[in-house]
Amino acid sequence: MPKKRVTAAEYLAEVDEVMRLILGDMIQNAATANFHWDAARRAIGANPEAASEHLAKAWVPLVTAIRVEREDALRILNRTMKLLDLELPDDDDSARVE
Repeated sequence: MPKKRVTAAEYLAEVDEVMRLILGDMIQNAATANFHWDAARRAIGANPEAASEHLAKAWVPLVTAIRVEREDALRILNRTMKLLDLELPDDDDSARVE
């Protein structure tokens, strides 16, 4: 038996909680990077070693978690947009006079 095609609205509702968790994690990781960036900025003149440690701690979430979360969020967003695009009328159809 063929599977029923999922609409964009159904898919969006299905992945809403996951997407919000991903975006929330991105916010938390961005806040961590921001905290350490600011700490490095404040420490750099007086304590370059501490500044270096903070920069490394800012680098980690940017290179690891945020990158993965961004890819996951874009995968969901692109799939939703693709489904929605299939449901929207083509531009050519709307310009046609009958």
